[in-house]
Amino acid sequence: MISNQYYKPFSASLTWMILISFLFAFNNPNKSWATPDPEDVEALTEFLADRYSMDPDEIPKSLLDHRNKARKEMDKVREMVEETDLRYVSFEENEVVINEEAYEALDSIAEIAKKYPKLDILVAGHADSREGKKANLKLSEQRAKAVRSYLIHKGKLNPERIVSHGFGDTMLIGNSKTKTGRLMNRRVEFKFFVPKESN
Repeated sequence: MISNQYYKPFSASLTWMILISFLFAFNNPNKSWATPDPEDVEALTEFLADRYSMDPDEIPKSLLDHRNKARKEMDKVREMVEETDLRYVSFEENEVVINEEAYEALDSIAEIAKKYPKLDILVAGHADSREGKKANLKLSEQRAKAVRSYLIHKGKLNPERIVSHGFGDTMLIGNSKTKTGRLMNRRVEFKFFVPKESN
């Protein structure tokens, strides 16, 4: 999961700019910046109302327009992600080769990336806990890199838009004592995010 001063996590594996980015953009109206998320814009209106004793009705119309536009765009992306069956983006034990069943889901992710060129992607690789920590970390990194390479090739995407990272066995979602649980842990996830500055 993206976690730094520029990005804020979002459910359904989407992320967007945090409030500080909106304050920067709000104070620099002539600077090009990415479409904000409606909830952050609404948070900004509340912040302005509280911090500067502004009546919510006095918040600039342009800010509200951004909120409405952002809501529509992010809803579209959310729907596309939710319609993508990511259950099969998993790997066999000690393998980094993408399963054939995963291609349909990966193709859908590539299409989303093509349709929304201002969205960047974090490909997060994971492993089960049967091997050692070092081996699991390497496996997860290789899995993430394999998926990243496929997305770039399939979608003809700018490599700079996609980052891969391995998390080893630090984010287990399945029961490691069962075959199904271990398969769930040997997976790749996707986090969409809007860069702090997007032209």
